[in-house]
Amino acid sequence: MKKKLVLMTSALMTVSLLAGCNAHEHSYKEVDEVAATCTESGVHAHYTCEGCDKLFDEDKKETTLEALTIAALGHDYKFDSFVWADDYSAQAKHVCSRDNKHVEMRDATVTSKVTKDATCEEDGVETYTATYDVHTETKDKVLSKLGHAYGDPTYEWSDDNKSCTATVICGNDSAHKIEETVECTYKVLEDATEEADGKGKYTATFENEIFATQEKEVVIESLPTLSKLIFTSNGDGTYSVKSKDSDITGRVKIPSTYGESEAEGIVTTLPNQAFFSVPNITEVFIPNTIITMGSDAFYDCENMKDVHFEENSFLESLGDYAFQTCVSLVSVTLPKSVKTLGNRVFDECDNLESVVFEEGNELESIGRACFESCPKLKTIKFAETSKFTVIDYTFRELGALEELDLPNSVESIKTYSVHGCSSLKTLWLSKALKSMEIYSIFECPIENLHFKGTVEEWNNVSKEHNYIYHVSTTVVHCTDGDAAI
Repeated sequence: MKKKLVLMTSALMTVSLLAGCNAHEHSYKEVDEVAATCTESGVHAHYTCEGCDKLFDEDKKETTLEALTIAALGHDYKFDSFVWADDYSAQAKHVCSRDNKHVEMRDATVTSKVTKDATCEEDGVETYTATYDVHTETKDKVLSKLGHAYGDPTYEWSDDNKSCTATVICGNDSAHKIEETVECTYKVLEDATEEADGKGKYTATFENEIFATQEKEVVIESLPTLSKLIFTSNGDGTYSVKSKDSDITGRVKIPSTYGESEAEGIVTTLPNQAFFSVPNITEVFIPNTIITMGSDAFYDCENMKDVHFEENSFLESLGDYAFQTCVSLVSVTLPKSVKTLGNRVFDECDNLESVVFEEGNELESIGRACFESCPKLKTIKFAETSKFTVIDYTFRELGALEELDLPNSVESIKTYSVHGCSSLKTLWLSKALKSMEIYSIFECPIENLHFKGTVEEWNNVSKEHNYIYHVSTTVVHCTDGDAAI
């Protein structure tokens, strides 16, 4: 009975040991290491007991899962490249060095600059630069060529109208232009006569369709009025000319030469009463060869509106009453060659508004009442080079004249020289002025009287009693101050 008990005890002890799985009796199973990733933790290599699932490190020492755990590595992003969008924005691509499947996109800074301008015929380039940290990259964008943008053509006629040049310029590049010059055709539309101009037309036709056909009408000057003029030899190879009678209508074109072969000579003179009271003349053309215009040359040509002096005129003198009572005359520009004006040259020209002396004119004398009873005369303009020294009974009853500027050549003003000009508000007196007679300036509403010299020079001018009378001012403005009248 005792032996059996021992055996039973022994059996019970074995069962107990197996059930408790003491350390010396563990059944180990090797577990491989699981590597940690960027986002997930790993596990060190270790052992587990197949009987009790206890954990043992590589030295088979009992441990815990926490001790075996390898922490997640985290991302280690490195710049990889730039990724460009269609609109030329860009992002910096970063790839994790631990796992190239992990990618992060970060906005890059992009600037742009035109590195080659587009022209009419060539593409340009705009360069975009992406920057992230120390990394840069460029990408070129093609700028399409502009193409030509031609505007409206311009047309330039030659001086003789025999040719015409058409030009069109590109608005995108002025160096690009199309130009064509053609010879013009000519056609007479209306023949010229002695009394009237004719008409002609030049036509320019271009090959390039971009240019339109151009037409230009021109005046064919009237012919010299030979049939109605009388020419008389001056005995020195020159001629004078006058009207045959008063039956001249329209315009008069005085020729510069007369005669044929050996008898030909230049026309230099309009004698006294050359066109005296020829009522139906409307316009006159005076050649530059005329030197002298006699008294009453165009007296009472009541319908004459225009007088034309040819350029580079040699005309030196206009005689007394030369244009008196030419009541339709509106304006006259006198050549710079004119040196003398006779008495009453423009007297009673009711519609005369302007008399201008050409620049460079050296007028030496003006006759009495040269400008009188011209109610519409607003402008009398002398050249600065004028040389006349005396005005005598000259500017009278000029109702529209508001300002008068006497040139610096004037030294003496005679009685009633500026008289009854009912609108005259401003008068400029010559710096060279030395004397003023009684009533030199009389019955004019002058508010601004100017002397082109100093107060001292004004005080040195010899002045008769009432030299300025019935005006609206009591002072004269000098260059350095005012003085009393």
